[in-house]
Amino acid sequence: MQKSYKNLAKYYDLCFQQKDYQKEVDFILELVDKYGINKESILDVGCGTGTHLCLLKNHFDNLYGVDLNKEILEIAKTKVPGAHFLNAGMSDFKIKEKFDVITSLYSVFNYNKDVDSATKTLQNFHKHLQEKGVVIIALYNERTTDKKISLHVGKDDDTKVAKIDQFRYIPKDKTVKSEHLVLIKDNEEIDFEVEDDDIYRIFDFDEIESMVKESGFSNSEIYDRFSFDKAANKSKFPVLVLRR
Repeated sequence: MQKSYKNLAKYYDLCFQQKDYQKEVDFILELVDKYGINKESILDVGCGTGTHLCLLKNHFDNLYGVDLNKEILEIAKTKVPGAHFLNAGMSDFKIKEKFDVITSLYSVFNYNKDVDSATKTLQNFHKHLQEKGVVIIALYNERTTDKKISLHVGKDDDTKVAKIDQFRYIPKDKTVKSEHLVLIKDNEEIDFEVEDDDIYRIFDFDEIESMVKESGFSNSEIYDRFSFDKAANKSKFPVLVLRR
């Protein structure tokens, strides 16, 4: 993740307690079977607290995760003790081995600020991919210019968390600016955290096609919302699938 969540690592899983991780994992496994991809190794770029890897650990022999947030990675290490984790960025991480499957989920790819940095990231993925491997990238494609508010809530025995996000698309920059407010009730003490703004770059499908070719991939498909329906250019949550 980026600067957002840096001070909220221990509350991250509660914030996204209602997220349907299993649906995304089921799509990944079905896609891997569809293309006859080996299940020897998987790399999750922007792995967060490792929830996807935790759900995939019984399906792959070797699991790796990359993330910029050190605090987040410490949680991931406890959740998936058999996995390997690296504190690095998506465009410049370096791992000696290559992977059968590379994933980048939850719109992490949209943290690339422009086409050049996104292309560099894809080239890095290509470099770390096995010859018959597959890359799966979940994108964010919201384009409403009106302010949009989303709410994430979660709780356990001692803690309640509510995360309020406000988004707005800026057409001239092709970016979405988001602001975050997190309310925390922990052991009867109430606190709040105002997170720094996040900027997400929205990539047109024409831009994606150009970046894919420049990065060395010869096969690409774009699906809609972790289904096998083809995505339209206005799909809010397209999933980019790449093969050599």
